[in-house]
Amino acid sequence: MSSAADRAPAFAHPRWVREVLAVILGGLIGALCFLIVAQEGFKKGYFDLDTNAGVGLSIGAVAEDVPRRGFLAVLAIGIGLAVVQRGVCAAMGGRPLMVRMLPLAVLVLLLWGLVFCPLLDRNHPQVEAGLFGSDAGGGAVPVMAVATLVFALVVERVSGFVRDLAWWEPKHLDLRESLEEIFIENDGANHPSLELAEKGPDDRGERARG
Repeated sequence: MSSAADRAPAFAHPRWVREVLAVILGGLIGALCFLIVAQEGFKKGYFDLDTNAGVGLSIGAVAEDVPRRGFLAVLAIGIGLAVVQRGVCAAMGGRPLMVRMLPLAVLVLLLWGLVFCPLLDRNHPQVEAGLFGSDAGGGAVPVMAVATLVFALVVERVSGFVRDLAWWEPKHLDLRESLEEIFIENDGANHPSLELAEKGPDDRGERARG
């Protein structure tokens, strides 16, 4: 019968658990980074489209609910796109990071410019959007291109990091060996070498004769 010391640690879960966590965390953190870049571009005046509020309006939010629901919707979309990215990575195999993240960045930029902006422009004429943010200012496309690249990079890196952490793998832990090492170290610290103590008087005698 196996002892408790021979069992795998409690954190060793099936592969699907780490896959789910990798997608969720990658999507959430990637969406946050995307929104930070997009909103900073808007606040600094590079273009006039408030992405967070625009998403909130697109899903039917009103008044004070617009920013909050827009933020939650961006997080949900980020997780969904992280699922897509996982499929892309599986298809691309061991390609370099920049090659793996590029399709997701292009997809997000196209969704923003060809789907989100025109729908927002049509349903909410008071919001300046247009195709690829053409009505929001010349800085819309450059800022959103950076935001989509950041999103794809963060999704890929965070997902890969969570998925490949070393502590996911089961490890053998021998409690008896660990305790023996602790006692041996403590015993050596509490009982200094007798040889050094015996040499002390000889050394003092030699100094006196000298």
